Amino acid sequence: MQIFDISLPIHPQMLHWGRKPEITTVESIAAGDASNVTRWLIGSHTGTHVDAPLHFKDGELPVDRIDMDVLVGPAVVLDLT
Repeated sequence: MQIFDISLPIHPQMLHWGRKPEITTVESIAAGDASNVTRWLIGSHTGTHVDAPLHFKDGELPVDRIDMDVLVGPAVVLDLT
């Protein structure tokens, strides 16, 4: 079986639902810090994601209880840009 990662990159100009992703620089080498560190404020619907059954109906499975087998299999990928 061949596996394709269809994840899309997250960036401030991406299509999104709800609040636009925000990036804040927390530390930077240019400012004298030991490393470059950013903080991202994103919603749970940002980028490539899975909506849990609980998202649509109380009492259903949360995302961490979904069997991974249902997320792997044949698919059709369309470029709708």
